[in-house]
Amino acid sequence: MRNLRLLKIGNVHLPKGLNFLSSELRLMNWLGYPLKFMPRNFHPNKLVELIMPHSHIKQLWEGVWSLEWLRIIDLRDSRELIMTLDFARVPNLEKLILKGCTKLSMIHASLGDLKHLILLDLNNCKCLKSLPCKISLESLEIFILSSCSKLKKFPEIVGDMSCLLKLYLDGTAIEDLPATMEQLTGLIKLDLTNCKNLSSLPRVIYSLTSLNTLTLSGCSKLYKMQENLGNLKGLKELDMSCTGIRDLPLSMEQLTGLIKLDLTNCKNLSSFPGVICSLTSLKTLTLYGCLNLDNMPMNLGNLEGLEELDVSGIAIREPPSSIFCLKNLKVLSFQGCNGLSSESWSWKKPLNFLLMTKTPDLMGLVLPSVSGLVSLTTLNIRNCNLQAIPSDIGCLSSLQKLDLSGNDFVFIPESINQLSNLREFWVENCKSLQLLPAPGSSAHIDVQANGCTSLESLLPFKIKDNSQNYFYLLNCFQLVDNQGRCDLFTTMLREYFQESCYRESTKKVRFDVVIPGSEVPNWFRHQSVGASVNLEVLSYLFKQLRGIALCAVFGPHQHRPPNHLSYNLHLTCYFKANGNYFSSYPFVSVSKEFDTVESDHCWFVYLLPNYLQGFFQKEFLQIANGSSCLLEIEFKSEDPSMMEIKKCGAHVVCEEEMEDLKQSMGQSECSSSIIPYNEGVDHFEEDIKTKPSRDDENGASGKGSSTHIPHPKTKRV
Repeated sequence: MRNLRLLKIGNVHLPKGLNFLSSELRLMNWLGYPLKFMPRNFHPNKLVELIMPHSHIKQLWEGVWSLEWLRIIDLRDSRELIMTLDFARVPNLEKLILKGCTKLSMIHASLGDLKHLILLDLNNCKCLKSLPCKISLESLEIFILSSCSKLKKFPEIVGDMSCLLKLYLDGTAIEDLPATMEQLTGLIKLDLTNCKNLSSLPRVIYSLTSLNTLTLSGCSKLYKMQENLGNLKGLKELDMSCTGIRDLPLSMEQLTGLIKLDLTNCKNLSSFPGVICSLTSLKTLTLYGCLNLDNMPMNLGNLEGLEELDVSGIAIREPPSSIFCLKNLKVLSFQGCNGLSSESWSWKKPLNFLLMTKTPDLMGLVLPSVSGLVSLTTLNIRNCNLQAIPSDIGCLSSLQKLDLSGNDFVFIPESINQLSNLREFWVENCKSLQLLPAPGSSAHIDVQANGCTSLESLLPFKIKDNSQNYFYLLNCFQLVDNQGRCDLFTTMLREYFQESCYRESTKKVRFDVVIPGSEVPNWFRHQSVGASVNLEVLSYLFKQLRGIALCAVFGPHQHRPPNHLSYNLHLTCYFKANGNYFSSYPFVSVSKEFDTVESDHCWFVYLLPNYLQGFFQKEFLQIANGSSCLLEIEFKSEDPSMMEIKKCGAHVVCEEEMEDLKQSMGQSECSSSIIPYNEGVDHFEEDIKTKPSRDDENGASGKGSSTHIPHPKTKRV
C-alpha cells in the first residue's frame, strides 16, 4: 500500500502500534486515531487534507518537511494534543480546526503569518492562555475563540484583515480589545457573550461601522453603553441580555436599521427611552425579566414593523394602548406583569420572577381592547393576576397560541369560539374559573386546564375535521363532582359521531382527555388490572371498524421523591400487532402540575382507523383477507418512580355502535353541556342502552387479571 493516496478509517485499535503510512497520501481521514504520535517514517509532504477528530495524538510531525500542499488540518476534540506544529511549514493552510483540544495551552507564533487561512476554530480550548502577539491573517473570514476561558488578551492586528467577517470571543477572559481592531473594517458579527471581565465596551468597537450583529449577553459587569453607540449605523441585531445596563444611550435613535433588540433580564434597567420608538425597522423587542422597568413609552405604537414584543415580568400594570394598534405584531407576551417592581416581591427563589409570591392587595394587569392586533399568532398573559379578559379577544382571527394561565378571572368571553386558528389554549391554575367555553375548531387543539379547581362545566367542544385534540384537566375535581351520569370522553365521542358522518377520507386521527378518575368505565369491554391489555380484531369487523378507544388509570407513585418534576412527564401507549411493534406510539405529556396531583387520573384516547392503518398496514391487509389481528397494548410511564399505571381498558368501536351513539345524542343528559365521568356509573348502560360491540364474542384476551364485561345481547354481523 505504498501508493495509497486516500485513507478513510475510524475507531481502530492498534495494540502493536503503527509502523508505516504511505507518503503518497493526499487525504487522511482517521476518526479516533489511537496513537500519541505519527509513524517516524511518515513523510506527509503531499498531504492535502488531514482530518483526525477525536484522536489521541499529542503532537504532529517533528520533521522539517515542507507541507505546501496541505490545506486543511482538523484535529477537533483531540484532547491529548499539547503542541501545534510550526505553521511556517504549511504556508497555504486554509482551515485550522482545533476546537475541543482541551490540553492545548499555546499556539506556535507562526500562526499569525498564515496568509491563506480562511477559518480558525479554537472553540473550547480551555487551557489556551495566549495567542501570537501579532496576527496578519489577511484571508481570515471566521475566527472562533469561544469558551477559551483562560484567554485574557486578544492579539494586535497588523496589516489588512478586512476579510474577517465573524469574530467569536464569547466565554473568554478578555478585559479589553486592542485599538488596532479598527482595521477589521469588514467585521459583521462580534460575539462577546459571557465575557465576565468586560466592565466597559472597548471604544474601538464603536469604529466597526460594518458591524450588523453585536452580542453582549451575560457581560454582567457592563453597566453603561457610550453615547457613540449610534456610530454603528449598520447594526441590525443588538443583544444586551443579562448585562448590568442601567440606561440606554439616546444615540440609539441613530440605529435606524436595527431589527432585533434583546434586553432580557437587564434587572438594573429602570427606564426605557422614547427615542427607541423611532426605530421603525425594529421587528423584535425583548424586555423579559426587566423587573425594575415600570413604564413604557406611550408612542410604542410607532414601531409599526414590530413583530415580536416580550415584556414578561416588567413592573407595568397598564401597558400603553398604542401597543394594541400594532398591525404587524405576531407574538406578544405579558407573562408575570402585574404592576409590581422587584422590591414589591417576596422571593421563593432568587432571580426567578416566575416563582414569586404576590401580595394580597395586588391589582393585576389591565388590558384595553385587543382588536387592533390583526396579525397576532401568540398571546401570553400567564400569571398577571388578570381579573377580566378583553371581550373582543375573538377578533384575533390569526391567533394560534393563547396562554391565560395563573389568572383570577371567573369567565372567558364566549367570543373565543371565533378563534378558528387556535391550536394551543392554556388556562392552567385559573383557580376562579367556573366555565370553560369551547375555542373555535381548528386543525388541531391542545387545551390545558390543569389545576382549575373551581371549574364546574365545559361548553361542548365540537370535534369536526380536527386531526388531533388534547384536553388536560388534572386536579379539576369540581368538574367531576358537579354532575353525574356522563363523562367527558364518551360525550366527546358522541359529539364526534353526531357532528359528521364518517368518511373514509377524513383527516381525523385521534383525540385525548386526561381527567380525575380511578376506574375504567364499564363501557370499555376489555379491562385489566395493571398496565397491559390484549384484544383481537376479527376479520368480519374490518369493514365495520371505526376506531379503538383506550383508557389508562394512573396516579402518583406512593414513594415518589418530593419536588421532583422540573419537566413534563410522558405517558406512552405501546402497541404490538401480531407480535410486531408499531413504528410510532400515542403518548400524552403530563405537565409539571403532576407534582401537585394526589389522586388517580384517567387518560382516555380514541384512535381512528387512519392512525392505526398508518402503523400496521400489513396487519390491516391480513384482516381484510380473512385473518384476525391480536393487539397487545401496554402503557408505560417515562418515570416509574413518579407515576404508576394501575388499570387499563380497550374498546373496539364499530359502525353500528357509532350509529346508535349518534341517535342517542338527543336523549343524553350531556347533549347540551359536557360533564365528566362520575366514578362507578356506566352511563352507556343506564342512559343510552347501546348495543354491544362485536369484538366481545371471542376477540379478547388480557394479561394479569383481565376482565371481560358481559352484555345482555350479542349480535353477530
